[in-house]
Amino acid sequence: DIDDKAEFLTWCIYGKNGTGKTTLLSTTPNTLILAVEDGTLSIRDKVKTGDAKKIIIDAWDKVEQIYWLLNKGERYTNPKTGKVEGISIATAKGSFVVKTIAFDTLTRLAQVCLRNVILGEKEKDTSRDILKPTQADWGKMTQRMVYWLSMFKQLPLQNIWLCQERSNTEDVESEEAYIFPDLSQALRSYVCSDSDIIGRTYIKNVEPKFRI
Repeated sequence: DIDDKAEFLTWCIYGKNGTGKTTLLSTTPNTLILAVEDGTLSIRDKVKTGDAKKIIIDAWDKVEQIYWLLNKGERYTNPKTGKVEGISIATAKGSFVVKTIAFDTLTRLAQVCLRNVILGEKEKDTSRDILKPTQADWGKMTQRMVYWLSMFKQLPLQNIWLCQERSNTEDVESEEAYIFPDLSQALRSYVCSDSDIIGRTYIKNVEPKFRI
């Protein structure tokens, strides 16, 4: 039945560095962070209390391994509602119920994926660099990213996709400014169309209403 399944939202949050994207993760329940850019220093207190875990993503194969870890994990059922609301996985310090999977960030993950597309098993060789990826390489990267992101969406988890931002002009306050997630056009199209909620983080200076 339609109402037998809990709603697992997919969020796309984009913004510049230091505007609070990773800090926003501190408000989500039982979060497993796939840290491609390790910006978790801002939420270290939450990590210490056990409300979040992180896995450093330095190669693409880890992404696929994490999916299968979650896919085969024990489903967590809320005793009050009887509905599945997460996945229990084993860690070095005991079990952890994952309710939210967060990619920090998709912008950097796309580069990790592209590197794997071009170099394959040699992607971990830091002496090798990607100089001129072809259009076919970009296409394969997009296909792989879309496939695996859609697979993660099928798990009983909330998905959060953090992205860096890009704009068509340096003057982001102008009427002609267009600000968007920093992803290739094809990947951005998928991410924006498959997100339930899209938000942008930014810092704005405001004058206080009252002065003492």
